[in-house]
Amino acid sequence: RVVALEGLPQRIGALETQLVAMATDARRLEDVNRRLEALSAAMGEAEGRLLEIARIAEARRAADVAAQALSLAVGQLRSDVTAGTPFAASLATVESLIAEQPALTEQVARVASFADSGIPTRDQLTAELPAVLAHIRDAAGAPDSDDVLDRALGALEGLVRIRRAPGEVPGADLSAILARAEHRASAGNLAGAVEALAGLDGPGADAAAAWLASARARLSADAVLAALDAAALERLAAEGTEAIEEPEGGAPAPADQG
Repeated sequence: RVVALEGLPQRIGALETQLVAMATDARRLEDVNRRLEALSAAMGEAEGRLLEIARIAEARRAADVAAQALSLAVGQLRSDVTAGTPFAASLATVESLIAEQPALTEQVARVASFADSGIPTRDQLTAELPAVLAHIRDAAGAPDSDDVLDRALGALEGLVRIRRAPGEVPGADLSAILARAEHRASAGNLAGAVEALAGLDGPGADAAAAWLASARARLSADAVLAALDAAALERLAAEGTEAIEEPEGGAPAPADQG
């Protein structure tokens, strides 16, 4: 029995050492499992963020394409309208690209009635004005009476009618109105010429009506083009300066490898 007990303490000590080692290994394994679970969760979160970033990037690319498309479409519309040619096709393209902007759509609709015929250019309107002014003078100076003598007297008055030189002539009489209109149109102030002729009444107003309608359409078209240019530039600027936003929380931190 003494022989059998010899070395027993050493064996017990060895077993205890093994048990301690096994417990340590178990704790290490448990720690490894915890780290693996944390890493798996972090990878899942990172994947979700990457998908969100990809979605945002795709949306930004689509918006950028739309902004460029609007800029090109507005450029084509401007070319057509400025040339005085029909612009139905280019107008339809622009309208499709601003469908979600009701205020701008409403403004563009003001020139839609001229899309098939086009709008006279500023140069054309200025060139036509002298003949229109002469027609206004004739219409305003014609007597309303059917009497032959009255018409003869009216014709004689027309021969000696004094035409005022163009300029900012004061007064509300016909010659002053026409002088102001001619002066403003020759100076490139189409809006001012329209304002002057808007003061006509009676036969003179009737004689000016067609030219005034075309001039007002040109002014409206120019205003529409300016609004469209501003909208296109605003979209391009927004897409050019807006960076892709990273989802809240930032990028996942790497798992502790210690």
